[in-house]
Amino acid sequence: MISKLSQDQRVHYSRNGFVFPLKAITVEHANRCNDYLQSYAAEELAQLTYPWQYKSYLLFTWVYDLVTHPRILDAVESVLGPDLRVLSADIWDKPPSETRYISWHQDASYWLMKPLEITTVWIALTQATPKNGCMQFIPGSHMNGLQVHVKSDADENILSKGQSIGHLIDKDTAVCCELKPGEFSMHSPLLAHASGPNHTFAPRIGIAIRYLSASVTQIDGPPLSCLLVRGNDPGLCPLENRPDQDLSDRAKREHHKWLKPHAATQFVCM
Repeated sequence: MISKLSQDQRVHYSRNGFVFPLKAITVEHANRCNDYLQSYAAEELAQLTYPWQYKSYLLFTWVYDLVTHPRILDAVESVLGPDLRVLSADIWDKPPSETRYISWHQDASYWLMKPLEITTVWIALTQATPKNGCMQFIPGSHMNGLQVHVKSDADENILSKGQSIGHLIDKDTAVCCELKPGEFSMHSPLLAHASGPNHTFAPRIGIAIRYLSASVTQIDGPPLSCLLVRGNDPGLCPLENRPDQDLSDRAKREHHKWLKPHAATQFVCM
């Protein structure tokens, strides 16, 4: 099945900086992914040196299968071209009655890379709604370039440095990115976006995957590694290896190897 973006969807992404909803997997598949997450013992995950939520495709085969899913790659190729790498796949779990939030920001504020041929795919493993803290987008805000972010130490802001451009945002124009389990969205690294608290009694779980064109190079910071997922690699960054089994010794070594350089910066480029 061909699942590249239609002409209208490509125009929408170019004009607004995002597109959704797009279909990745079935509800049953999304439920199985949630079952996998619940099956891992907290004690085993706690033994990992670095956060298991970051670059999770290095630890779990089912996450690797998601980041290489043909439907997702076809949609991403429509925006970034045929040679694709994955920088990260981060698991976001907002527990029931979670009061924390993600402030208005641009992903490009913490990526020292050029050109910004990057897109974020957000896959919903549970329903994402305004009540449980789905993402919100400001249409067209990616056209304004990279804005200066204000840092804060607000305890309830999930972002590592509390970075925010909320003072620049007209929240009345925000679009709520509501998704069903198995659906995904795509958004530009320059798009202003945020998400609120989870006011429900069920978790909101999703995975944010950062895809890069093979032409993207790092400007500064700890050395980045990537996973080649489609096409050819020009050798601009070290390449990672897929996991052989969930949480195997080999997978843990690979995860440790590539996250270690970023521990001092709190994994802000992940």
